[in-house]
Amino acid sequence: MPAHIPAQDIELRIESVRHLLELEQQNTDTAPHRKIVAKSYGVDEKTVKRWMDNARAHGGTYTPAQRRRFTLTANMIDEVAIQRGNINATFQRLTTHPYEGDPPLPCLATFYSAVNAAFDKAFLDGLRHGECAARRYAVHGQEIFDHRNQVWEGDHVQASVWVNVDGRPVKPWITWFIDGFTKVVPGKSITPGFPNSGSIMAAARVALARGGPYSPFGGRPKTVRIDRGADFLSTVVSQAFGNLGVPLHPLPPRRPDRKGTVEGLNSAVKSNLFQGLPGFVDDAPPGKQPRTRPSGSEKPASTDGLMSFKDFVTEVERWIDEWNHQRPKPHLGDRTPAQAWDDDLTVIFDIDAEALHTYTLAGPDKPRKITNKGVTWKNNRYIAPWMNDDGLAGTLVMLRHMPNQDREVELYDATTGKHLGSAVATNQATPQQRREVRQAADRKATQIRRKRDRAEQLRIERHAPVTDPQHPQYAQAMSHDQVQQHLHELGEPEPTAGPALQHDLLPLPVPTPIWATTGPAEQAPKPPRQYPAEPFLPLPPPTASWGATSEPLAADPESDH
Repeated sequence: MPAHIPAQDIELRIESVRHLLELEQQNTDTAPHRKIVAKSYGVDEKTVKRWMDNARAHGGTYTPAQRRRFTLTANMIDEVAIQRGNINATFQRLTTHPYEGDPPLPCLATFYSAVNAAFDKAFLDGLRHGECAARRYAVHGQEIFDHRNQVWEGDHVQASVWVNVDGRPVKPWITWFIDGFTKVVPGKSITPGFPNSGSIMAAARVALARGGPYSPFGGRPKTVRIDRGADFLSTVVSQAFGNLGVPLHPLPPRRPDRKGTVEGLNSAVKSNLFQGLPGFVDDAPPGKQPRTRPSGSEKPASTDGLMSFKDFVTEVERWIDEWNHQRPKPHLGDRTPAQAWDDDLTVIFDIDAEALHTYTLAGPDKPRKITNKGVTWKNNRYIAPWMNDDGLAGTLVMLRHMPNQDREVELYDATTGKHLGSAVATNQATPQQRREVRQAADRKATQIRRKRDRAEQLRIERHAPVTDPQHPQYAQAMSHDQVQQHLHELGEPEPTAGPALQHDLLPLPVPTPIWATTGPAEQAPKPPRQYPAEPFLPLPPPTASWGATSEPLAADPESDH
């Protein structure tokens, strides 16, 4: 009999032998049946007889003899767990410090077989590398989604690439969101250092807004799946999504299978992008050796040959564009994510840009005043050119900012809630920004000085010189509209209707002799009318009727005809 019989063969032998014994009890000749069974198993007929004898000895059930095997005791199993699944270390420990009452240890190969028989692969990997390593052997179903923007998944992933960040080698972090149904990446943010809630808000602002490099993807999702990281569960992130009406769904700890879409995206960017970039380091999964061990597996001592952070961001954006538009997915019917998005007719709910800008910022709830030193917050003073352009000193404002970032803030009018503009901390402002603030103050001062000088010129009454005795005359004349405009600029009330003052009128012309005529103007005698000799035609020669008196002419005007 073979030393090791598969369990399936044993079950078949039990049934075959049981059938032969039943035929034997019915006084049926079993010889033909034994030959058929022997031929089926490829053994001799005598071997089948021995199987039948074995079954009679064990109550009618065929029970093959088992080889004596070494099995682990309870103490040995505990020692394997203490050594975190390291079989060789466990064997050495039990050899030098055996437990009282335990059988002697066999050879190392037999001990390996005993451990592998006592533990499955998932349990051993869990002892060695933790629960996440054991879950790689777990069977889980695939999430089913019905339409776009039904579920988004968000996560961080550290780049397997050393990047030159201000002269230091750093592995950047990518924070992004992905649509569960279409596999579209609507937005991302990249942080040189460890990500935080500010990284999440920056990526969310880009993903929720339908525009920019990720157009037309985005809009308001129904829910967002996240892990239980402290940054994703922070008050800032929860409040920001809550203000926009988007619920967050924190997943159970150490369950990456619940957000398999974004985990697949993380794996894809590592295998498809990072491997081809300079400074790549193969971060192997737990329990596995890296496929390659480049010289830069440890942190480089210098940044020679490393790409800049700006170039790294450019490469990531190019890869995301290819992922969205040029990489067909089998589970999408060999369509790209962009094609799946366009083919879906589900209504997209857009978010107002101003509301999105406001709600994705964190901020204190205390109003602050703009002083001549700017706005004070966290022992910093924030300034901006528009504070001088608009003359907002003394205005109460509400300050908001990106989480974990205090270099630049956004200011809103505390009364109306209107967004006034951005302001930068004075201790972190660039020389150009400081210059712009001073130039804005200079422009405001120049504008005020010119306005005052103009008002002063208009206030002075200048008279024209005279060469003969007469009343003083103003050198400059102002119309009624000019007077109203000037008073409006000075903040004075406009003149009311009524008798006009002398300086409100234009200067009178030089008096003539007719001005001395007494009596009403309509009764003044009119000067005799004089007709010039030209351009009338010459009169005809006088006739006798010309010397006649006027009475006959008046009585008979046609008598001379």
